[in-house]
Parts: sequence; C-alpha cells; structure tokens
Amino acid sequence: MKKFIAFVFIALALLFSQTTLSLSSFSKTFFGTHTFFSTENFKSEKTSTTKNGNGFLIECSTKNAEEIFSKLNLSKIDGESFCVKSHDFKITNFLNKLNAKIIKTENTQNIKIVYAFSPKFPNFVLIDGQKVNLQIAQNFELTTIGTPLILGGF
Repeated sequence: MKKFIAFVFIALALLFSQTTLSLSSFSKTFFGTHTFFSTENFKSEKTSTTKNGNGFLIECSTKNAEEIFSKLNLSKIDGESFCVKSHDFKITNFLNKLNAKIIKTENTQNIKIVYAFSPKFPNFVLIDGQKVNLQIAQNFELTTIGTPLILGGF
C-alpha cells in the first residue's frame, strides 16, 4: 500500500510539474518583438503594456521574452506572438522543430498564411473541424508567428 501511495504522489508531481511551452523559447534566436496577450496587467522595465479590450498586450524584445514569460501568470495568458524579418525566418524549419503538421494555407494580398498543429502546445482552436495552435503570416518583409492564433495584426 505504501508503494502504491508513493507511486500516486510521484505521478501527480510529474503531471503538475510539466511546463507549458512558449513561443519565447524560439523567438529568442531572432531579433524582433514578442507580444503576450494576457488578462494580467503586467509591467516591467523590459516591457511595454497596453490595454486592449478586456486584456493587455505585453510587448518586449525577443531577447527578453523567455524571462518575461517566466514571470507571467500562465493561467492569464490567452496567446502570444512574435514578429521578425522574413529573410531571417524559414517556415518549414520552424514547423519541423515543433513537429507541426500544416492544416491549411492561404495566400492573400502578398501574405502567405499557414495554419498548423503542434503536439507541443496544449491550447488549440478548431478551424474547419481541425485543431490549430500555430498561425504564421509571412510577406516579403515580416513574419508573424502566433499561438494559438495571431491575436494582433500582421
């Protein structure tokens, strides 16, 4: 019985100790901006926070994004995105790193939009009945990556 109880405690500890993957783990390798969409009014000398409807846009450099993510209340984050120069970003390489599958693509007004699903991100939305948790919008100048979708403009 003691072994069973110990097993249950270990299993629960592993379950609750899993960390949520953030785009900040990937954006730090690029020079650009990172935005968290949160219901928390987070302020720091390394961020710019703007009220947006019922939530806040918390913007920082991609260099500081991982640090800011570690300080945010995860339950209050609705999404995040980062924006980089297109010549620095290869969609296929990024999706391969995340083991992501392309669900659909669109091309509008010189913007390529990719909807994908990665098992590494827990949250998703349904689009045409399929799970999507990554959206990438790329034109000649900028690439914006968001999870579960790009919640700001691109």
